[in-house]
Amino acid sequence: MSCLIVLMDGTFFDAWPGAINCFQRPPKETQYKHLQFQLDAGDMLVFRGDFVHGGAPSEEFNIRIHTFLDVPSVKRMPDTTFYMDEEDWILPRNK
Repeated sequence: MSCLIVLMDGTFFDAWPGAINCFQRPPKETQYKHLQFQLDAGDMLVFRGDFVHGGAPSEEFNIRIHTFLDVPSVKRMPDTTFYMDEEDWILPRNK
């Protein structure tokens, strides 16, 4: 699991709803569309670690805490980022 703790109003978060278990190719013709939403100070978002997500860019200074909620039975490669935008089933971010 992952956790995002929002410290400032106007924090944006990028997600691709339905795109979980992202290390296995989904059924043919499946594509996941981008969704961006806004969070405010005090919000907390907990989500699966294999959910396709990304910190959205901000035009203003923004601080947030992103942490992992690991359990011994699930192995995670530390300090690793996966660039899912290279996969054809992950549609580009909306402009």
